[in-house]
Amino acid sequence: METKRKLEPGTSEETSAGNGVKRHKKKNFPDAEPDSSPTSPSSSNTAKQRTKTQSRLQKLQKLTRKLLNHPEQIPEAPINGSAPGPDLLQSLTALNNSLSLSLSLSLSLSLSSSSPQTHNPQDPPSYYSQSPLDRLYTPSLHLHAQNILPPLPPVPDKSLQTAIFTHEGVNDPTNTTTTTASTEKNYERLELLGDAYIEIFATRLVWDTFPRLRAGRLSQIREMLVKNETLAEYATRYGLDRRLQVAAEIRRQAKTWTKVRGDLFEAYVAAVILSHPKRGVEMVEEWLTQLWIPRLEGVERERPVLRYKEELAKMVMDKGVRVRYVDEREGVQRKGGLQTFFVGVYLDGWGFRDVCLGTGTGMSKVIAGNEAARKALENPVAREAAERKRAFHAGDRKGSGEEGGRGNSIPPPHHHHHPPPKPRQRDKPTYHTTMGLRMPIPCGVSLRRTIPYRYRPFSSSPTPSSKPELAYQIWPSLDNSTAIDEDRNPIVFMHGLFGSKQNNRSISKALAAKLRRRIWVVDLRNHGDSPHLSPHDYMSMSDDVEAFIQRFKLHKPALIGHSMGAKTAMTLSLRSPQLISSLISVDNAPVSAKLSSQFVNYVKAMQEIERAGVTKQSEADKILERYEESLPIRQFLLTNLIRNPTSHILKFRLPLSTLASSLDELASFPYNPATAPADLKFEGPALFIRGTRSGYVKDSMLPAIDRFFPRYQIVDVEAGHWVISENGVGFKDAVTEFLKDN
Repeated sequence: METKRKLEPGTSEETSAGNGVKRHKKKNFPDAEPDSSPTSPSSSNTAKQRTKTQSRLQKLQKLTRKLLNHPEQIPEAPINGSAPGPDLLQSLTALNNSLSLSLSLSLSLSLSSSSPQTHNPQDPPSYYSQSPLDRLYTPSLHLHAQNILPPLPPVPDKSLQTAIFTHEGVNDPTNTTTTTASTEKNYERLELLGDAYIEIFATRLVWDTFPRLRAGRLSQIREMLVKNETLAEYATRYGLDRRLQVAAEIRRQAKTWTKVRGDLFEAYVAAVILSHPKRGVEMVEEWLTQLWIPRLEGVERERPVLRYKEELAKMVMDKGVRVRYVDEREGVQRKGGLQTFFVGVYLDGWGFRDVCLGTGTGMSKVIAGNEAARKALENPVAREAAERKRAFHAGDRKGSGEEGGRGNSIPPPHHHHHPPPKPRQRDKPTYHTTMGLRMPIPCGVSLRRTIPYRYRPFSSSPTPSSKPELAYQIWPSLDNSTAIDEDRNPIVFMHGLFGSKQNNRSISKALAAKLRRRIWVVDLRNHGDSPHLSPHDYMSMSDDVEAFIQRFKLHKPALIGHSMGAKTAMTLSLRSPQLISSLISVDNAPVSAKLSSQFVNYVKAMQEIERAGVTKQSEADKILERYEESLPIRQFLLTNLIRNPTSHILKFRLPLSTLASSLDELASFPYNPATAPADLKFEGPALFIRGTRSGYVKDSMLPAIDRFFPRYQIVDVEAGHWVISENGVGFKDAVTEFLKDN
């Protein structure tokens, strides 16, 4: 049973085990008689009644907190004929918050009717000296385990409610005469106050949770709690963002919208505190502590730092073998002067050349490198290299017979050695050729730098027989079988023109968790980390994806593709319908249509950037800005820049000349609905998602969709052509609803 709760000043809640929450009006405290004499009988009776009421409330709150701290004491047997509801912990938490509010009102009345008192050194410690961590730790984890949020503290002040949910761009923010909370026009000032309180609460929590960590590490953990992404997530989960009055274009800008939602949450915190002058600070800290405690469970406690780098070196290092740690990209500056670094570890030796074993992030390069080494230890390539090392030295120990100590045929460690290629095995397509060796592809690890940009084989002549082994990532990884339902079909996710698997990483992780399906995110040919080949057309790309499906023996996967990836998925579904369970096409249709001129301009801009020989991304952005005004689109295109390690000049990892000559081909579709064979169709379920502001999938194209995909559905999502980045929530909801039964 879901419990909905809304508290107003002067109300309370009463919990009844097995019946959820009963709501009732709290009896008003008796008003004082006109005779204000402290010795009058009526005044004395009123004071006694207040004291008695306050004592009872305190006892009830003590009992409530005891149950929250020890939920195992809650009886499992039926009470009054019914078992305790699943929302009992949530109801107890709500009751505890309500009692805090009631005690605050009672205390205010008591103080207003009594004379000022001096502080007694024997008084119990004040709120400010008592951390809520120990008291809230267990109930917070119980709520989190049931996916229940702590109740949202109320904001009874109507004017503050209006200000919280008004963005500064909606009304005139130039009014500088505002001096009180009740006259706030938008959340701008509230956000400033809330930010300060949140910083204090987070500092106290990490201080109490990690008593022996150094200050620098505490700052890193605190940043995890207070960063915009975390606060924006809370604002969305409580539905605060849906109540915000804000310009529509702000909601469509991913980074700006994240910042706005974080500011909104900070403003709400300030409004709660201002609405409850006596106990607001305590209420908010308890609320935030309950939100943060589960998040801190994922933080490593004070344990010795494992020396993963040393373990990796012992595992694979030998004479002539190199393990290199490389900055994958520039560090990101975050709030408070903190930085996040990105490091990858690469292996040269034992028949592997420049193979990425793992990547890591951290607040320092040492931490990031250590995390990369930890992931490398789990990589099948590292284990294979270790096995080759063991076998190589075992061969040396066999003696110096005719085999010369190398009768095991293991290649020597130096990475320039080229052993004879093994015979081709057509019936085993799950191998990756590296330096003449056929080795299993590292599961869940991108093949980035397996063939560095400067070494990538590229030919301008058509090579239709080429079957490139596409780079990919898997969510969740293959060693994680608990997060998915193995009986459900996997998903193959394909990006659009100029995209890569990295663009769909976040949405893929979210979909994998929601659908409990494994998602294989691929780089199509001439994109990302996959090989550069000609021709670049839908028949060739669908060939690549079909080989990928067969190579990993994926059982009837669902295909998701955006734009160019959508036409690739449609082509494969029509050519090999027996391999596919369902299709999701994102903002494209099975028709030949003129490609938008903006894509031609993008290629021209990227070619101009390469001719300019820029060394900074900001320089590239200035050139690109002349062709594209939208900052998010420019940032998307610039993700394809890579740096030459010797000259430091930035180049695009895309074969621009190949793509430029293929634009007309990409605007077409291999099959004409009027002339295609009658049996050329995909009769499985198909979903076509179109952006309402895009124009790529017009109503006039529906007959062609129906011709090839008779079981199609159409879903409109409020977005332009870049549906996934502009409205990720709408896209995820549409996909989830479609795939839950397909």
